[in-house]
Amino acid sequence: MKAGLELRLGQSLAMTPQLQQSIRLLQLSTLELALEIQQAVDTNPLLEIADTDDFSDRDEAYAETSDTVISVDANFQEDPNAQSGEALLTPNNELTPDDPFALDTQWEDYFEVDGSTSFSAAEHHHDDYDPYATTSNGVESLRDHLLSQIHLTHLTPRDTAIATALIEAIDPTGYLADSLEEIQTMLVVEWPDIAFEDINTVLHLVQSLDPIGIGARDLNECLSLQLRQKPAHTPLRDVAIQICERNLIEAIAQREYNQVLRILGIDQATLEGALLLLQGLNPRPGANVGAIAADYLIPDVLVGLRNGVWQVDLNPEIAP
Repeated sequence: MKAGLELRLGQSLAMTPQLQQSIRLLQLSTLELALEIQQAVDTNPLLEIADTDDFSDRDEAYAETSDTVISVDANFQEDPNAQSGEALLTPNNELTPDDPFALDTQWEDYFEVDGSTSFSAAEHHHDDYDPYATTSNGVESLRDHLLSQIHLTHLTPRDTAIATALIEAIDPTGYLADSLEEIQTMLVVEWPDIAFEDINTVLHLVQSLDPIGIGARDLNECLSLQLRQKPAHTPLRDVAIQICERNLIEAIAQREYNQVLRILGIDQATLEGALLLLQGLNPRPGANVGAIAADYLIPDVLVGLRNGVWQVDLNPEIAP
């Protein structure tokens, strides 16, 4: 046996209780971390979770905006000095800026119609998108909603095939994306005796389904379908229908109000009332059918680039 000295270099890590706790907490999920904190608060009377404000800055800003909108609406309804008739027209055939009806931007914002384009269902149709697929949470799709109504009718097999083809051609917003000629070309392969008039007749049936305004070929027809479902005694209903059937929606979007007045032979007050009726309609009747509220994932950590360095922080919204 031989005795000797030997020198070795090594590293060791002393796991203090604080370090062990930090490592354990970092491995917890969001729910486990919240439970851990709640248990610590329950067992230690000296600990408490700080209360947060009921409204965030964004909520407060939204509340202020909402109050402003309500105030404006109230002023519009209670304005005793509101004028009507030719007094609201300027020499440039425009409504005055102080017009209480405020046609300048609301119409364009609501229907998204401008002078260079017109609303077309084909523009909103994409071959790589299937709006009718059954949703994961079981919400009835637009296609299923319409087909279920067709199945309650007593149509012949041929008319049922036509109705199904029309429904298949309706885009997510509720407009007919294909022309009747294209639909006829597709149907004659199986039903050679189908005529164009047959398809047009079944189209009127499809357009009577819920939601009102479905199956329209353009915005004017969509609004007209909704107006015709209103009671005949509805004030200014016929005037609003004339605006749609004479394709005057785009003229109104371009603020050519005097031209609309001349074509229809009405006064300014009548036009204002008819446009208010139109603004209460839905320009996209199919958009709300089968709509699903988005499920947002709450991240555990937030990653951001700050001063050229990537930093990772815990999400303050999920950790008290």
